[in-house]
Amino acid sequence: MHRKTPFYVPTLRIKQGEIRGLARLAPDVAEHIAPRLVIPPPMERDPEKQRPLTHDEILHLTGRRIGKHWPK
Repeated sequence: MHRKTPFYVPTLRIKQGEIRGLARLAPDVAEHIAPRLVIPPPMERDPEKQRPLTHDEILHLTGRRIGKHWPK
């Protein structure tokens, strides 16, 4: 069995442009990418909400945001 391994492992913040960039990757390129996504700490302001995220929001909203754009 041949196992595909990533050849690029970027560390990305959960910023709109980075998430959109992941979503726009061609499937044959995306299969070789294993992004390390840095979740913002609770004290950072969320650009959409204009306030710091609660711990619950970090878990649920950030996970949902990632999942919409990076199903892997």
